[in-house]
Amino acid sequence: MEFDFSIGDQDLMAQIDDIIDQHLEEGEPAITGETLKRLAAEGYTDFQARELIGQCVAFEITSDRGFSDRRYVKHLTSLPAINFEWEGR
Repeated sequence: MEFDFSIGDQDLMAQIDDIIDQHLEEGEPAITGETLKRLAAEGYTDFQARELIGQCVAFEITSDRGFSDRRYVKHLTSLPAINFEWEGR
């Protein structure tokens, strides 16, 4: 399942950018920075890599099941392929 959020939702996009920035600045979770570097090494621009990571963040913050660190790591690890799945499926 691909997660798509509206580009018109500026509040959500700003929140996602803030979360990514916080992860990168604090180094926690480390997987965010590692994924950004990996995607850059694979030829993605910084914007493209942050957009992919942002889809993972958006999936978690809009989930009715709450943010799952385990699921977030799984999704980041699978980038650039996007296949959002709930745990247990």
